[in-house]
Amino acid sequence: MQADKFRELIEKYLDERIQEEEKQLLASMLQDQAYIKMFDEMVLELLTNRTYELETSQAIKASIDQYLHEQVNATREAGHSFSRTAPQVRLWHTAWFRVAAVIIVVLGIAIGFLMSDKSTRKEAPVLVNGGKLGGMDVAPGHEGAILTIANGEKIVLDSLDNGVVATQSGTLMLLNNGALSYDHTNASAVNYHTLTTPRGRQFQLRLPDGSKVWLNAASSIIYPTVFTGKERLVQITGEAYFEIEKDAAMPFRVKVDDQVGIAVLGTRFNVKAYPDDKTVQTTLLEGAVRVDADDHHLTMKPGEQALLQPDRHIVLEGNVDVEKAVAWKEGIFYFEEVPFTEIMHQLERWYDIEVKYAGPVPSLHFKGKLPQDLTLSQVTEALKEVGVNFSIEGRTLTVMP
Repeated sequence: MQADKFRELIEKYLDERIQEEEKQLLASMLQDQAYIKMFDEMVLELLTNRTYELETSQAIKASIDQYLHEQVNATREAGHSFSRTAPQVRLWHTAWFRVAAVIIVVLGIAIGFLMSDKSTRKEAPVLVNGGKLGGMDVAPGHEGAILTIANGEKIVLDSLDNGVVATQSGTLMLLNNGALSYDHTNASAVNYHTLTTPRGRQFQLRLPDGSKVWLNAASSIIYPTVFTGKERLVQITGEAYFEIEKDAAMPFRVKVDDQVGIAVLGTRFNVKAYPDDKTVQTTLLEGAVRVDADDHHLTMKPGEQALLQPDRHIVLEGNVDVEKAVAWKEGIFYFEEVPFTEIMHQLERWYDIEVKYAGPVPSLHFKGKLPQDLTLSQVTEALKEVGVNFSIEGRTLTVMP
């Protein structure tokens, strides 16, 4: 019975027939994970089995038209469906679901905000995956990085095909499907390289010992082409996720600045240390690490997060949401109790933009998720549901009063 009522409310919402009290009931239902899952399934079914006249803004309609036009042309030229794994019969189903995703993102935020009180906290618990629709605004970031080798030469990796990209002192640098790796079998010397992800870029690195590193946008890592001596030492700025190969005889260490170090044996963890952050944040998913800062030392367990404060004091938080810390690696903006300014910092880094404020900075906190493959205007359309307005001019995003 409740499932039937839920379906009725969803259909009314998409048909714009829903009443205010019904919106409240729908929002209440969407606090339950079972209804959230049902919501995703229902919307997919409705959009693939019915012909809705979706009442959207002219901008969204233009984006939909452009996306479908581009995808149909690309499909005719390539002779296959949008998805490499999807059968041909699901071509239009896939297209319409991706088109609907942006609308559903806005729908999810709007419903979530109906449940919030009149305080400054705004929540959007229901958001689903979206897709690129194409448009006239700022495109999302993508895989890419700049490799600086020991002689100062810079190699733009996102413009190269798979294979050997450079050779130095017998060490081969290899590119394979968006990941850089090293073959030091014939290495005659140890050199230090720097991998940098500009704004709007992310990249994966396989270190000489086989450890994996994912760099978020506006980040860098300095590392040797061969690990020697008693430890494996790298230095980072920005944000990086690590999966470390175990080697008890040669512990792994991450240096964040001249006074912060993370000692590792074998583990998975995330380090966030952007210059505009107030703290250095280390989140442990698996294994064990020790955070060292001046005379302070703290050993972490999985599910814990260490926050290095500006006064160099380390605060340990337990049972944290580790999914939130590594959501960027999975292509998700995770706005769980995130201040407005932090959201804007994330948008600056991912879309390579500058954020300006035409008035006071909104004192809002959010709760929800957004896919990172949306265009900037699609993200701002979703955020507008809390009463914040934006304007986009070139690569400048202005927050309006």
